[in-house]
This record gives sequence, structure tokens and C-alpha cells, in this order.
Amino acid sequence: MMYHARVSIGLSAASVALKAKCGQLDAMDVDDLQARAEQELGRDDPLFRAVSAFATQYQIHGGADDLVRLGGDLHHAVVIAVQPDPVDAGRVDIYG
Repeated sequence: MMYHARVSIGLSAASVALKAKCGQLDAMDVDDLQARAEQELGRDDPLFRAVSAFATQYQIHGGADDLVRLGGDLHHAVVIAVQPDPVDAGRVDIYG
């Protein structure tokens, strides 16, 4: 997977999340995002899991009130997923 593809999918996911929170989300946006994530990201990638979970929940709970919550959840997951690992992430004396 190329780094720029992951960044692009992260930005698209953030856009979908904001559209959901504003009630402006179209099913095609979700389908496109999910298709790109499936093509470009590994199944163990946190960003893939966030997009997949959002798409599944969108299909199950598509109401306006649910979209606000789902959009917030996706936005939070994207922020977490795109955070770089700290330089000393492997240090057990700091991170356990």
C-alpha cells in the first residue's frame, strides 16, 4: 500500500464523517469510500476497520440521528488511525 493512498482514504473518510454529521451523506459516498478502502488498505489496518464498521452501521442504522453519531464515531476513528506511532513506541519501560 502506498502512503499517499492511505492519506487520501483518510481524507475521504473524514469528509464522509462530516457529511454524515451534517445530514448531507449520500449512499454513493459510503460505497465509494468502502470500495477504495477494500482495494487499497489491508484488513488489519485501523483505517480499514473504521471505514468498514461505519459502512456496516450505515446500512443498518441510516436514520438522521444515527448518522450524527456514526459520523462522530468515524471522525474520531480517522483521527486516531492517522496518528503516527511515537518514535519510541517500542519502549516497554514507557508504554508497558
